[in-house]
Amino acid sequence: MPRGSEPENLRRESRVAGQLLVSRGGSLLASAEELMGTVKYPAQATPGRSSVSRVPENGTHGLKGGFKQRVGVSLYRAKILPMTEDFLDQGRWTPQTFMMRAIQKWIGAAAVEVEEALSIDKNPTMEPLIREKWPQVRIHEGVYPEQDAMALRHPDSTFDLVFSHQVLEHIPRPWLAAQEMIRVLKPGGIGIHTTCAFNPRHGQPHFQDYYRFHPEGLVEVFSGMEVAECAEWGNREAIRHNVSVDDGHGMLGGRRFGKDIGSWSDGLYPWVSWIIFHKPVSLAQQEDQSSANAGASMFEQATVERDSHNTLFLLKKSEWSIRERLLNRSCDDQVFSAFARILRPGQTVVDVGAHVGRYSVHFSRLVGPEGKVWALEPVPDNYWMLEATLALNRVENVTAKQVAVSSTDGMAEINVFDDPFSSWSSLGSPTMLSPDGREIRPKKQVAVITQTLERFCREHSIGYIHGLKIDVEGFEQAALTGALPLLKDHSVGMICFEVSELPLAGTGFSPDMIRELLKACGYNIYTFDLSEEKFRPVEGDYACFHGNFYAFATTPEPSKEI
Repeated sequence: MPRGSEPENLRRESRVAGQLLVSRGGSLLASAEELMGTVKYPAQATPGRSSVSRVPENGTHGLKGGFKQRVGVSLYRAKILPMTEDFLDQGRWTPQTFMMRAIQKWIGAAAVEVEEALSIDKNPTMEPLIREKWPQVRIHEGVYPEQDAMALRHPDSTFDLVFSHQVLEHIPRPWLAAQEMIRVLKPGGIGIHTTCAFNPRHGQPHFQDYYRFHPEGLVEVFSGMEVAECAEWGNREAIRHNVSVDDGHGMLGGRRFGKDIGSWSDGLYPWVSWIIFHKPVSLAQQEDQSSANAGASMFEQATVERDSHNTLFLLKKSEWSIRERLLNRSCDDQVFSAFARILRPGQTVVDVGAHVGRYSVHFSRLVGPEGKVWALEPVPDNYWMLEATLALNRVENVTAKQVAVSSTDGMAEINVFDDPFSSWSSLGSPTMLSPDGREIRPKKQVAVITQTLERFCREHSIGYIHGLKIDVEGFEQAALTGALPLLKDHSVGMICFEVSELPLAGTGFSPDMIRELLKACGYNIYTFDLSEEKFRPVEGDYACFHGNFYAFATTPEPSKEI
């Protein structure tokens, strides 16, 4: 916008360098009144433009009260920001100067304590502000894309602060990343995130460039948060300068301005946007209550039973029809005996597809209190039952994680079967047969976090797996693909996996693919003879029947009969 052509009241206010903090809609600049102070401009400040904006019903920027819809544009300005040399580039303003000064002011006035923080990128601009305000802070790095922002590995309610700087536009599903950032925040914790509203394509070849965000978009992406500040900076002159000047930034265009361009925003041509929010305490309480209600409904009319392997478990009402089969678990005898032949106290087991935890309890007993078992189960209802099984059996050396092991990190839809067939849930789309010959299909899909076994072991400092059990209903090939670095290094002693015709038919994988992958990594495949308690090498086609198989690395070479 040429100087002098902007609306008179906007031009008049923008003459004071650093004064304007402009955004569209009352919810978007929600700075605490005592920090920023605000004045509402009339809707006609930008003639000829109509938009839907959200304006506080109480007429303030406070967090009290709801929002109503109206047509028009509201402009807000902050009191004068501190004019220091901070955030200048060779004495010149940049697209981030105004924004970072606003964030610096908010952080400086924040009346909260921050001890644990998570950085979604290792950024030299944001971290010094945070360390200056909270010298004792421990900043954990979750650098994207090395670590997946859409599936953070951290437990719920871990951090006092989660922040990112110019990252959201590079994440393929930023709404999932936003929910993860909210999940790991403590109730009352702070989120600070900046991103682009305009920018030339950038980031390649290290990561892709997917999106641009106006402040309205940030509010929606972080829906449900108590917004403390959400705003933008940019103007037509800055955009014009970017596309017409090369001041040393190459394809990124002109990025250094004088104060006459860098210190004001016109509300029409945003370049950068940012949001600062608190995670509502009430939201965490709602989440806890929702989880508690889900668990309570699941355990309604459940009875505590003890199976033939002396494992306590919850028998749900929906499973009463198969009670005798669940009590007399002779189907587990082969696997249990095979692992008992191999495992020793103090060793490590990973149970992939742990279901309700019966195998995990057995492994726990084999490795003893000095050993460690990791039980991985993605389906929420199964995970609840897994936790219940571990609690009933007073197991202390098993850690349960709600994650699906696959060939990639991210999110996926898992097909879930109703009880009493919940053990058939799969990332594939199988049609199974009930004991009486009926065709059984999944009833719903559930979004789950996926992670490679290699990454899981790296993040949890698991150097060697003595026993790996994989029961993922046809997705064994994907699970093993995600473990290739471990298999090639022979960092897994024994692998127990299942070959089953119907689950494989719903995945597109074949038994030969599993065999070839293991063979390429130097593993030989065996069955286990329960009557003689011996492993026997598989000869010929091992995939023509339903059963469990065992793979051992050829170094050290297992004998013909182990």
